[in-house]
Amino acid sequence: MYFSFIGIDGVGKSTFAGLLHSALTANGHDARLVSWRSELTGQPWRSTRTVQQELWVESFRMMHLGMGADFQPPADFSTFQQGDWESRFGSASITERRAAGPLAAAWLEWSGYTVLRHESIRPLLARGITVIEDSSSLKMAYKAIQHARTLNDDPDMAQEIDRAEESLLTLFRTYPPDVPVIVSGPVDVAFKWRTEQDGTLGVLEDMSPVGGARGWPGFLEHQSASDQFFRKVAADWGWPLFEVTDADPAVNFPALLAGLREVPAAAALLDGYPS
Repeated sequence: MYFSFIGIDGVGKSTFAGLLHSALTANGHDARLVSWRSELTGQPWRSTRTVQQELWVESFRMMHLGMGADFQPPADFSTFQQGDWESRFGSASITERRAAGPLAAAWLEWSGYTVLRHESIRPLLARGITVIEDSSSLKMAYKAIQHARTLNDDPDMAQEIDRAEESLLTLFRTYPPDVPVIVSGPVDVAFKWRTEQDGTLGVLEDMSPVGGARGWPGFLEHQSASDQFFRKVAADWGWPLFEVTDADPAVNFPALLAGLREVPAAAALLDGYPS
């Protein structure tokens, strides 16, 4: 069984994934938390790990191309990590408007998901292990597409961005997790949880990468649009939607479990776990 939590930044996806993992393992199931980020160092096969690292770094380099930034991240993963380039992303200056970079980054998100699904997730599923993903490449692909739109001023490129979004959404819909879970909630609550958790916003969480507002104003703009998109995905694709309240994620978790029990693919797995 493959669960994936999808939603805006700070809404509690990682916490819910961790709580579900604990619930399943406590009930005797073999479960594993998996993400593209975790596989950058945790993937046992060196060749696969190297490909995942290269795709990861290139996705950031493409976003920088879109910004026309005054510096470029290194192509080597080790140098990229040691230089903490990911956290430096939001401080880059916008010098040009180049939509091709984030558009290419959106396709790299699909490439990364393809490698993760075939090289990490499916082998675990074949061994009877339940996989729980705390963040989907669908979220990052959507962010990249939106950044491309923000940077673009060319009508021909606008059509290409629209077609790329349509194609990517078709791919993500055609090859979904067994149990996709859209998590929605108030953006101000997500902002509070995110800043309390990390003390600051993460990369690509506000509008600063495309020259927009930083902090709360940029977070509100970016995450509100993202939440509307994910809610539309849930409605159009028939994916489960869970809405959090302004309470600790652990308080929301029993309601999440109750909702998952209504999903046929998950009901048998959760049978016997206390409500």
